[in-house]
Amino acid sequence: MCKEPEVLFVDTREAAKILSLTPGTLRTWRCIGKGPEFVKSGEGRTAKVLYPVTALKEWAESRKTKPTHI
Repeated sequence: MCKEPEVLFVDTREAAKILSLTPGTLRTWRCIGKGPEFVKSGEGRTAKVLYPVTALKEWAESRKTKPTHI
C-alpha cells in the first residue's frame, strides 16, 4: 500500500480556503507585510507564491485568543 506524500506547500487559493479568508485578503496582506509567511518560486511578477502548510498552522495558532468576560 502506497502512502500519499505529505503536502508541504499550497497556493494562495488553497491557503485562503484553509484559513477561511479570500485570496484577495492574502494578496493584500502580502503587500503590507501581514499574515502568514510565504515563499516565491521564481522572480518578478510571474513568480508563483506558495505558503508552507506549517506556516499556515503556526500563524493560525498565533491568532488564538481567549474569550473576554464582560
